[in-house]
Amino acid sequence: MSLFDNTNRMKTNLDLIVEDLLKTKKFSRLGKDYVEIFLLSFLNKNKFKKERMLIRNLDYRKLVKNAAYKRFLKIVKRVLHATYGVFQVKDAEKREAILNLMKKAKDEDTFKNEHYEMLHTHSSSRERMEYYPEVYRKIFSICGKPNRVIDIGCGMNPFSLIFIGFNNFDYVCFEFVSKDIELVNEYFKYFGKKIGINGRAEFYNAFKNDYPETAISDVCFFFKMVDVIEYGSKRHRRTEAFIKGINSKFIVVSFATKTVSAKIMNNPRRKWFEVMLNRLGHPYDYFEIDNECFYVVKKSF
Repeated sequence: MSLFDNTNRMKTNLDLIVEDLLKTKKFSRLGKDYVEIFLLSFLNKNKFKKERMLIRNLDYRKLVKNAAYKRFLKIVKRVLHATYGVFQVKDAEKREAILNLMKKAKDEDTFKNEHYEMLHTHSSSRERMEYYPEVYRKIFSICGKPNRVIDIGCGMNPFSLIFIGFNNFDYVCFEFVSKDIELVNEYFKYFGKKIGINGRAEFYNAFKNDYPETAISDVCFFFKMVDVIEYGSKRHRRTEAFIKGINSKFIVVSFATKTVSAKIMNNPRRKWFEVMLNRLGHPYDYFEIDNECFYVVKKSF
């Protein structure tokens, strides 16, 4: 926040804007820290210099009535929806209740069924729900059994690990939704020993390429995250920076094979991504399931 530290009105207005955004139901799980970082990333851009000055100088009651500010806020909400809201379903608000039912489960079938219910609360995990055993079998037939897995932009993936086919490994997942971080950490606190996985969740801002020290692994999951980090960028520079920067022996990158309107893509393979990997000297394996394709990338050190 270095640009605005000396301006009390700026800070007050930012807090009120963040508070307003979090009142929107589909953004309510995100948490203040991420929404503030997201908002500042917009205001730091030169094309929003005018809006930055408005937020710095206007009283909030006047600001919310300003036409330029209203247009700016619509853009912010549109990008938040495209990078977060589109993955959420109505059942997201049930996640804490589902975790409580897991804690009360009296048999393995009930325990497993509640995991399916949890996976059903996120669009990506819902789509691959019945395929998780197959996906993990194919990934680890290539990578071998890991000692440490990281999962960037994990969503509800942590609740799929009971289908991974092995245990006794470390799992660190990175997410920018504060309530989901709390949820996942609560899950591992109660069930880590039961499922044989030393897991935890940490905050991560997907739009910055400064990876935490804990982002070191044998295998890194990056499921359906490329379109998120590339939103508004050009020439796939963020994806290349990610591939170069992440410290993992293998990176598993996935893409949707259906459009937003659920139509099957004619050419689901991402040729631009394959060209990039070839240029960087990273061999890869490829496989598909019904609605998602996966690249298992081996990094060369």
